[in-house]
Amino acid sequence: MKEFLAAHIIEVIGIVSGVVVAVVVPLLGRRRRKKVEQDKKLRVHFEELKKEAELVISSASNLAPMTRDFSIVVAVGSQAVTISDIEEARVSASFEAHFPKRAKGLGALKQETGEHNTNCANFRQKILADFGKKGIPVEKYPHENSCCIYEDAFDALFNMWREFARNNPPSPDFHQELNPEQADGGYFLRPRGWASVVAFAKTEEEQQKCRSVITEIADDIGNQKEVIKIVASADKLVEKAREFANQLAAKLDETHKYWPGTQTNRFKRLKRTCPKCKELF
Repeated sequence: MKEFLAAHIIEVIGIVSGVVVAVVVPLLGRRRRKKVEQDKKLRVHFEELKKEAELVISSASNLAPMTRDFSIVVAVGSQAVTISDIEEARVSASFEAHFPKRAKGLGALKQETGEHNTNCANFRQKILADFGKKGIPVEKYPHENSCCIYEDAFDALFNMWREFARNNPPSPDFHQELNPEQADGGYFLRPRGWASVVAFAKTEEEQQKCRSVITEIADDIGNQKEVIKIVASADKLVEKAREFANQLAAKLDETHKYWPGTQTNRFKRLKRTCPKCKELF
């Protein structure tokens, strides 16, 4: 037997090799085709999530404070004529599975923005209530039935406080004359250089009362300090949002450029946590 194997060793090796090739090569081919197919599916999945993320990036990149009260909105379009809420920027469960850190960052940004905007709304209501406490009702323009402060007065006051917070000259300056303008049954009061009227009075005495109340609220140190906080908070949120958008964009670009990502940062199948991956694989 030994002599036979020794004499025919080459033939035996050839037969074994042939069997191995016949079994292994097709198996490797199937595995390779399966891997290519899976990679294509994974790439399509990534591109879908990338489109989803681009909407988030756009929203975060365009956060801006509203002039009237420095509440934060998503401002887009020509001269920011279209505005929306950052709350409208949402991500899917699949995005949360593949990009948990970015999804968490978006959640934190939305929460902080919501809290900031609530503070802005509360401050506005506080100022309007202060007018009423001082004996002058607050009305919507163009109420002309009785002496009143218009809600638009808040915009003028906030603009002045915002300029103060920026270390700029106050605009409008309520220590300058509130110019009376003839109206039906009385007078509108408008700050010099300001587009909107801020009050309505029927008599000279009522005009003086409106001027006194508005100036008193404008000079309130507590109000000035609150607007300084609001402006600082808005600036911080806008900067944080842009940093978040840049980081998310960089992560997506890196994965796209070095598909399926770098060695330590790959876009992987997540069959346990990603709903889409469960469908695909």
